[in-house]
Amino acid sequence: MWRQLKAAATVCGLTATLVACALPGASRAPNATCQDNLTPAENTRLVTIAQLVEDKKPYAALAELDNLGVQSPKTQLLRAKAYRQIDRRAQASQHYRELLDTCLAGEAQHGLGLLAAQDGRMTDSIAADRKSTRLNSSHGY
Repeated sequence: MWRQLKAAATVCGLTATLVACALPGASRAPNATCQDNLTPAENTRLVTIAQLVEDKKPYAALAELDNLGVQSPKTQLLRAKAYRQIDRRAQASQHYRELLDTCLAGEAQHGLGLLAAQDGRMTDSIAADRKSTRLNSSHGY
């Protein structure tokens, strides 16, 4: 039962992110975008990949992202999270930084904060967390 609730929460969270990116004004900068024109089948696969990341199966998630063959802000965020889980911090950081000018900037700041905490840089971690909170609250979630 707990696993089903966790899976439902993950699906709801990813759906909220997908919807938020599609909302007018969701971008934090004029050139910020989360447009990716994914098909319904690709969106479904993204939900499955997000569940793999949530279930701490980063290698499976990375393999599925490679098989999906789509580059978008959402796939980039999932890739960054998977890299962070397998301690490939440089790759994770690169993907998070590339998301800073998209509607997923709050999520990217959060990821950068987690990386800073893993490195023991608590001041940077707290600063990134504050930016993340401010960006996410300005987007309504």
